[in-house]
Amino acid sequence: MSIQRSILTLAVSLASIFAILDTAMAQDQAAISKTRRFLETTTNARYVISFAHFGADFKQMDYLGTVDVKDRYGNKIPGEFALVYYYTWDAYGAGHTKIAYLCDKNGNIEDVQVLSCDANVQRPFAMANVSIKLIGQIVIEAFREQMKPDELRKAQALVQAADSEGLLEMGIGFRQQLNIR
Repeated sequence: MSIQRSILTLAVSLASIFAILDTAMAQDQAAISKTRRFLETTTNARYVISFAHFGADFKQMDYLGTVDVKDRYGNKIPGEFALVYYYTWDAYGAGHTKIAYLCDKNGNIEDVQVLSCDANVQRPFAMANVSIKLIGQIVIEAFREQMKPDELRKAQALVQAADSEGLLEMGIGFRQQLNIR
């Protein structure tokens, strides 16, 4: 094989690799954009705050950025990403909470994690956990018709465990599937 042919083969291989990378990056960007459009509505921001800081008034939300999702060994999980937001809310004084939404390659929210909060009394999910039976039943009833039997059992278990963070994850996932903005 001639050197020219080897160089041409290498060039075509590199072009193919870059085309694949460009496609993957475009898919990631499309998923990120889709999820941001969903999260960045006032309705959904209020929904999140109603669970994270039950009884607080939503004031503002700021997008901080997108970060890679890593496994327990620190390796990037291909295609998965987290969107990080900074929420300002008021419950007898301003409070701030930073939340990450962990998403799969399609932009579906799989997990919600509180990264920081400056509240002393109104800790994330604390007030909601106190009144979880009421909130949980409201969420279950709101989505009962859309739930599969196993999803209904999971929701009922979360209510029994007083897990408002789990209910938020489940509820935000349903809202995303139903495109509720």
